[in-house]
Amino acid sequence: MKRRSASLKGLLACLLVLISGCGGGGGGGSSSGGSTGPAPVTLEAGQLALFPMTNDFAWFYNYSSSATKFTQDLSIQGHKVRVLQHPTKAKEYFFTTLSSLHYFGIYMPQITVATSEGYEDYSANVTLETPITLFDSNWAPGTHHTFSGKGAMHIQPTYGNRAIGFSGSLDYVGVEDVTYGAKTYQAHHVSYEFTLSLNIEGQTLKLPMVTELWLAPNVGIIKRRENGGLLNLTDAHGLPASTSFHVVEGAPELPETQTLQRDLTPLLASEYDAQVTYANTEEDWLQLSVNESGVYTIVPKTNTLAAGEHVATIAFESPGHWPYELSVRYFVEEPHLIGPDSLVFDLSTDFDNTDLTQTLTLANTGAPVSLSIDSDASWVTLVDQTVNPATPVYQVSINPNAFFATPTSATATVYVTYDNGYRDNNKLYVPVIVQLPAQAFGTDAIDFTNISGESDLPAAIALSWLNQPVPAQHYTSAVTYAEGTGNWLNVFEDENSGALQTQIRHNNLTPGIHSATITLTDTDGFSVVYEVTFTIDPPYMTTPTALAYDIDENTLESELTQTFTLQMIGGPLQWSISSSESWLVATQTSNDDVNGYEVQLQIAVADIEALPDGHYEATVTIEYDNDFIDPVVVDVPVSVDITFPKVTFPLPYVVYENKAATIAVNGSGFNALPTRQLILDNTPISPLNIIDDRELHVELAGLSAGEHVLYVDNALGLQRASGRLLVKAEPAYADTEISVPGRVESMAYDEEREAFFGVFLDLNIRVNNVARIQYQTDHWQVDPIDIGEPTAISLTADGKTLLVTDNNCTVHEVNPDTLQIIKSTLITECYLYDILGLITQFNTGEILVGNIVGGSVWRYPSQEVTSIGLTGDAVVDVSRMRNKMVVAQLPSYLGYRPLYIVDSKTEISTEVDVVGDDYFARDYIGLNADGSRLLISKDVYDKNQTYIGSLDIADPYFYSTTRPTPDGHYALAFDNSAESIRMFDISGTSGPFPELGSSLAMPSSLITTMTDMHFPLPGDIVFMFGYTGSGYSDNNEHRMVIRNLTFE
Repeated sequence: MKRRSASLKGLLACLLVLISGCGGGGGGGSSSGGSTGPAPVTLEAGQLALFPMTNDFAWFYNYSSSATKFTQDLSIQGHKVRVLQHPTKAKEYFFTTLSSLHYFGIYMPQITVATSEGYEDYSANVTLETPITLFDSNWAPGTHHTFSGKGAMHIQPTYGNRAIGFSGSLDYVGVEDVTYGAKTYQAHHVSYEFTLSLNIEGQTLKLPMVTELWLAPNVGIIKRRENGGLLNLTDAHGLPASTSFHVVEGAPELPETQTLQRDLTPLLASEYDAQVTYANTEEDWLQLSVNESGVYTIVPKTNTLAAGEHVATIAFESPGHWPYELSVRYFVEEPHLIGPDSLVFDLSTDFDNTDLTQTLTLANTGAPVSLSIDSDASWVTLVDQTVNPATPVYQVSINPNAFFATPTSATATVYVTYDNGYRDNNKLYVPVIVQLPAQAFGTDAIDFTNISGESDLPAAIALSWLNQPVPAQHYTSAVTYAEGTGNWLNVFEDENSGALQTQIRHNNLTPGIHSATITLTDTDGFSVVYEVTFTIDPPYMTTPTALAYDIDENTLESELTQTFTLQMIGGPLQWSISSSESWLVATQTSNDDVNGYEVQLQIAVADIEALPDGHYEATVTIEYDNDFIDPVVVDVPVSVDITFPKVTFPLPYVVYENKAATIAVNGSGFNALPTRQLILDNTPISPLNIIDDRELHVELAGLSAGEHVLYVDNALGLQRASGRLLVKAEPAYADTEISVPGRVESMAYDEEREAFFGVFLDLNIRVNNVARIQYQTDHWQVDPIDIGEPTAISLTADGKTLLVTDNNCTVHEVNPDTLQIIKSTLITECYLYDILGLITQFNTGEILVGNIVGGSVWRYPSQEVTSIGLTGDAVVDVSRMRNKMVVAQLPSYLGYRPLYIVDSKTEISTEVDVVGDDYFARDYIGLNADGSRLLISKDVYDKNQTYIGSLDIADPYFYSTTRPTPDGHYALAFDNSAESIRMFDISGTSGPFPELGSSLAMPSSLITTMTDMHFPLPGDIVFMFGYTGSGYSDNNEHRMVIRNLTFE
């Protein structure tokens, strides 16, 4: 078997594998290989505790028994950059300041790549002119940054220095607990991704990187994730040895005991002798003990040391270990007095005397302190209620009479002066905040409301002062009207409580706002004024806020009529009603001032027939007036939702004359079946295999040629959205070969028009083109389609529209008969170096367009982003029934390349457990019509994406084009070494799957490299696409070879 030449993109994707490499490792040195211009940024070097850069340190991760450690320094852009070397000899370039971590590039020593001549080794070195900031101690959790810049990639041999650009984004997630060994670390979590762009041999390549780091103080990278692969720290040598305690002088409790360890290993008393010494030889504050597990522990044994820092050193010695010293710092803080942030008295609403007093509780952080307390406001009273000196308690009371005519709020301060043994004038301030009514005490607003023509008067309202009733015996009252006349307000004494109340005398006023004031004066001459407003609203009509119709397959004609009642509030009204839409008729059916006015809404069946499924809005307008009011217009929205079961398209939508066929009917509302019926040309059909609300399967007997209609019936007797089923004579093609415009890059097969629509790469001039290959009576005709730089092609599920993407981020809708462009749409989130290598329609009706070089998959034409993700040079394939899509991803930094199956309805990607090689070329992957068989070269997977065996091919290194037949019973495999197409039976439940006796000759004069195979639905004809030649010279010949099949 001939090996394929390595693609340039595949080589350069391998250059970014940091940890384990694409092939081999070790060997090779590194150099900056970067730009020689001035550095865009100047950073001041410093030691960052989260990323200790000491040559003595060594880290061990779960992918290798060898160490990750720092080696020689490099000078990049004027900075002395530290080189972190991994066990594979791959290197990363880092730089730290006192508060930040920066990334300057990467080096890959050896990448072994298979070529058409054998294997070649490459190395690559990437340096950045502007470093990427990975961490800054000033960042808050949730911080998001974007970045971009320039740099260089040095590739040896052959390619040399290449200019690169990069751009990406970073998120600082925050601090998380990460446990390793016997200790839990507070690790800072950062996540970043960026893309390198470079140009080689006229190709612009985009190489993505996705990384997460967890940085722990005095440890460094304690965990990292590279494109999905997780690396955990398992051991570390030479980590800093220090710890600390914190306490407040005189605090009631000592700090918690700490268990000691060296690096990540507990310090055992059976292995080490320990001796404690103090920086101040007169101190003795540290208790060194051994716990029940035999591990050394430490804890301070006093809290009476003077405030400040106290230092001790523990020396550990052992015959079997290097000596080890642990520095212990004991930080003792001065005692302080603490209290609440504020005391808030809420007098803005109803309150009583209990709301005028609160308790102020203070606390000592250490030993009790002596204190004095006072306030800066005369309306604050303080009473000492202390029982325990450690917790001083005071009663704080306020006098509400101080707030007369004071709106909104009043403030004061309680201040405490105390002596903590170090200073005698320490201050603690507690604000006192009193929340008051917006109108202030003394000016209560009283509002009465009534409606013109209403017979009942508003209820009486009690007058109050400081939330207390006003006793009639202590006050006289006077009423003043803003209009000068009126006499509509009464102030009287309540016979039960003896308090003053006010009430409206009569309703004989015109609509509008009428004002008055009530002045109450006590025996001392103190007055309280109440503002009174009497609002008389005009008469009005109650109307519905909204009306709705929900029309579906079970809606009866009687349900298309609704009635509602309008009520008059106040005096009599004149009114009318109308509708904004001709299909919604509003009619007045009664006019009763007492019981209400009845209205009928109606939609005719004929109008429903004219309205497609969807949501509609109409407006019913009600207008009324009388002698007191100008005309009032009320618009009542009416929503109408029409949701009949709908057939969008059957798959396949082309079947053959007088032949039984099983079709999948796609649409919505199928859960309404079987209470409703599926109709074919006015005849119910059964039985139905209902898969879910959007899909059902039905077996059809042989039909006559022509177009047939499928739809679901309804109670209104309407024929709603229907699907087109085309029945035609089964085609017959002679074995033949024709020239085609290039190597297949993307292809759609059209059984209705007996045509292939394809994007082809002409290997002789390296240019993509798009064309139709169509059978014309007795020959195949190739017609070009005028679209420049095409990238992918697909036919809509109903066969009505051809979809073509191009290299300028555009989707073209093309008439498949005339080949004329109907519409062109720019994908706005697609950029210069993106490739729209995916265009397809699922059986749900969703059309998807995707960027295969590390980008999004959008819905078309809405351009909404889906949850489906693609990365560099993704390989995609969609089943004939459009229910499954294969997505093979770019290799990760760990050298692992996953393959997913995307479900069309959930759009969830499920990874396939691939048993063989993960070289997922487009040529080597094939799905049968319903996705129940997946072939990856010679390996076979079932409908659950489970490996069930391989084709019975002896060569363990067999990699070639294989395809299942539409029914999934057979498979064809191209064997260019034998110059044949081999046939296999894959209908069984497990392999090895036997080779059939029959085969097809495929001489090398016709095809040496096979790129694609297609079958009509019966599966008895195969269309093979390939070429002769190396693929890199200008002597390549591209062909389509047609052969009739016999499986025996």
